[in-house]
Amino acid sequence: MFIHKKELLRPVKVLDPNPKWGQVILEQYAGADSEATALNTYLTQRFNTNIPEIRDLLEDIGTEEISHWEMVAEMARQHGVVVKMKDAAGTPWTSSYTDVSGNIITDLYSDIAAELRARDLYMHLANVVLDPSSRDTLIFLGNREEAHAASFARALEAIKGTIELPREWFKHPYVNSSPGTYKQFLDAYAPVEAPPPLTYPPQYPFPYPTQFPPHQVKG
Repeated sequence: MFIHKKELLRPVKVLDPNPKWGQVILEQYAGADSEATALNTYLTQRFNTNIPEIRDLLEDIGTEEISHWEMVAEMARQHGVVVKMKDAAGTPWTSSYTDVSGNIITDLYSDIAAELRARDLYMHLANVVLDPSSRDTLIFLGNREEAHAASFARALEAIKGTIELPREWFKHPYVNSSPGTYKQFLDAYAPVEAPPPLTYPPQYPFPYPTQFPPHQVKG
């Protein structure tokens, strides 16, 4: 159950509105690595684990992503753009952006990567949007994504070897599938006789004509 509080997680106040900046901010509202993708991913992944602590973590972070979604929407609205389920380029959001495998270890690895991609996107937006208040909000949200990634990493470390995969699975040695060196390869397979060098333009046995005779039509 969700409870709606009539306030944002952190106040949003745009000081220098600009629809151009509002449009690029929509990338975090409904883009591939947006808050819409994050909240739908985590709140769906939670149903696929019986580990109470992991389920709570996914619910808590998924709920916080809803609050981030609100902040992004409010920031874009104050910049003067219409908020729709579309990214900065106008492409509609799709559930295919979400990543739910059903294997909690696989999902947590994916979640860490997703949070770091979202952090990088926020940092990119902070370098593009010149409004100082918007930049402050974007940096705050980017920092929260990094915190989420750290939480998922700790959760992954805590459950390694407890379900689905033995702990030894994480200790597989590196498999060297390319033994030897490139020098050994070249020594073994070097051609006996080097091919003749390529030349350009082609060398003809006769001088290439600079003029051609007029076309003659036979009657």
